[in-house]
Amino acid sequence: MHVVVVGGGPAGATAAERLALSGVQTTLVEKDATRPKTCGGALTPPVLEEFDLPSTLVERTIRTVRLVPPSNRFVDICLPRPVSLVRREKLDVFLRHRAQKAGARILEEACLSIRRRGRQHPIEVLVGKDTGPQTLPADVVIGADGANSVVAQSLGLARPCGLLAYQERIEMTPRALRLADRIEIHFGADVSPDFYGWVFPKADHLCVGTASWTGRRRLAASLRRLKDITGLEGAKVLRREAGFLPLRSRPRLVAGRVLLVGDAGGFVSPISGEGIYYAMKSGQCAASAVLHALAENDVPNGLLAYQRTWPGIFWRMTRGLGLAQRFYYSQDSRRECFVSVCSHPAVKQAAFFSYLDKRVPSFLTWGDLRVALINLLALLKSA
Repeated sequence: MHVVVVGGGPAGATAAERLALSGVQTTLVEKDATRPKTCGGALTPPVLEEFDLPSTLVERTIRTVRLVPPSNRFVDICLPRPVSLVRREKLDVFLRHRAQKAGARILEEACLSIRRRGRQHPIEVLVGKDTGPQTLPADVVIGADGANSVVAQSLGLARPCGLLAYQERIEMTPRALRLADRIEIHFGADVSPDFYGWVFPKADHLCVGTASWTGRRRLAASLRRLKDITGLEGAKVLRREAGFLPLRSRPRLVAGRVLLVGDAGGFVSPISGEGIYYAMKSGQCAASAVLHALAENDVPNGLLAYQRTWPGIFWRMTRGLGLAQRFYYSQDSRRECFVSVCSHPAVKQAAFFSYLDKRVPSFLTWGDLRVALINLLALLKSA
């Protein structure tokens, strides 16, 4: 069997490594190995633990998240377990190198299209860059090529709903150093009409950004406002980055011998925008489905196990977050309520459990009921 993985980010590299370690002939196609994704680069403990990432990738560890509502009456959340901050370009290179060491072939080309063929080689992947187009025969294709997935488009699937994100890397001057000990999340219509702005510290710079789907034309102005609020106006900009961020998973993830993972599948937390853990976990699950189908000699029917299992896992880990995002992030009065709700001990405990540990209880607990009641009171207050 020959599996072609399109996209060399966390999802694709994780899938390629798992397949190659199991002896499957694997080709990983990455169109640009040097371009980093627009990403804050925050890794929760399960990412480091489950996927055995070395501490050398970590540039800062953070235990404080500051939530800043429109009134500027901020709330500091002290985390029981630290969040690790990395550069996406370094993380992605490490994961691709690990996949290569496992036996995967790395091909730096752009995927142009995929098309179904005959029984001997069911799929052809057309790739090309500077050397002209070439065709890769494949038995299975894993689409890990982001929200604007060429693989998904070749299947006739529309792009999922999502945000446009815009971010600048700001030089870590002595003035900016005061922001280096925490993550800051800013809520307000002037920063984003339907999401939030962020400040993520790295070793020698700050990642400062915002995102929106209704205010895309105002992103530059929104980012200038965020820099004014945080005292970063006039700071040296090292790099500007923009990208699309999906906020809803696709209902269809398997089409014949093609599977979609990571951003291509729409696996991003709707309330936080976190996607690295979900990318790597979905890549792992997709590879497991391929290996199971191969062991059972039942391809493509065996691949449907991925369609049945992973969306359920993702939904359980993000349940209610999409509804909360659409409600709380829509008005400044609701954003004030959201920050207030987040300061409540029961809500913080639930957030720690789901965000930091990526676990949810399999049954309704008294804590769940308390969180629901707190949110209901917040809804009544903002009505």
